[in-house]
Amino acid sequence: MVGTMNGSSIKVVEGRKGGTLLPAYGVAISVTIDDAHPVEQEIRHVNEAMINWLRERRQSAYWIKLFFVAPKADQDSVVEWVQRLLTQDVDVRQYLLKLKELDMFLLDPETREERQFNMTLS
Repeated sequence: MVGTMNGSSIKVVEGRKGGTLLPAYGVAISVTIDDAHPVEQEIRHVNEAMINWLRERRQSAYWIKLFFVAPKADQDSVVEWVQRLLTQDVDVRQYLLKLKELDMFLLDPETREERQFNMTLS
């Protein structure tokens, strides 16, 4: 599964690991936050992609990696939005809680400074 969403900077790529009997799946979601793609707009697309993927993969969902390219001034807002996203009460919450890995990465496009967060809920 590889995809983009119209009018959004989001890119979604799925990966698989494990054997054929019990495969484990992961998804990487990358987003660019800028003037044309504000965090409030892009986070809705991240939410949609994440929920749709969890509904599809259910028990075989193993990891989610969120990658944001965002100016330093927007990074705290990105973290807050993602935390809200992860604590919402949705029908796939049980699968979100069972993820083995849930990481977020932030990259400042000017300085190339990287920050990493372990967002695992369980």
